[in-house]
Amino acid sequence: MKILLTTTSFQDTPGEHHDLLKKTGWEIITARGPLNEADTLALVGDVDGYICGDDAITRKVLEKARPKLKVLSKYGIGVDKIDVKCCTEFGIPTGAYGRFNNADAALAYVRAQGAPIVVKADGLAAGKGVVIAADEAAAREALEAFLVEHRFGTETVVVEEHLVGEELSMLALCDGERAIAMAPAPIAPVPIAHEAA
Repeated sequence: MKILLTTTSFQDTPGEHHDLLKKTGWEIITARGPLNEADTLALVGDVDGYICGDDAITRKVLEKARPKLKVLSKYGIGVDKIDVKCCTEFGIPTGAYGRFNNADAALAYVRAQGAPIVVKADGLAAGKGVVIAADEAAAREALEAFLVEHRFGTETVVVEEHLVGEELSMLALCDGERAIAMAPAPIAPVPIAHEAA
């Protein structure tokens, strides 16, 4: 198994995650991201897995990575530089999502996808900007809070498929030369069920 690792957040932060990756016995190829499309194209042709940061993961990159690439993992927040539609088309696992700045359009997407569904304020929200909507009414409530009331100051939301699994958040204290990893914190948003009046 050959893994391409470009995220500098992973590479520059000391901690046991380095040992865990080494223990796999996989061949690890490192590059300093974020990589543009040309630099990414030069590296992806022969890798089974890719741990990226904000690299340009375009259709061209994914076409070159096929059929060997089986796993693409974003080490960070957001997928705005990843061609998610192309990942889906090529069978590289990812969740369906849409980005919206209009509550009505976002609600139409919720109706088309079905619930449960995840509604996220696009940006920093002190850990409060994620709602797992158990039904359409809960999704509507979250969309109104984020896009109409502008809670957390966001103008955009991401609505994504509800995937089941573990997620964690990891932070580090940095002074420009050193990084000290803090303990990982599990993320467990609470599903919001709408209560009829």
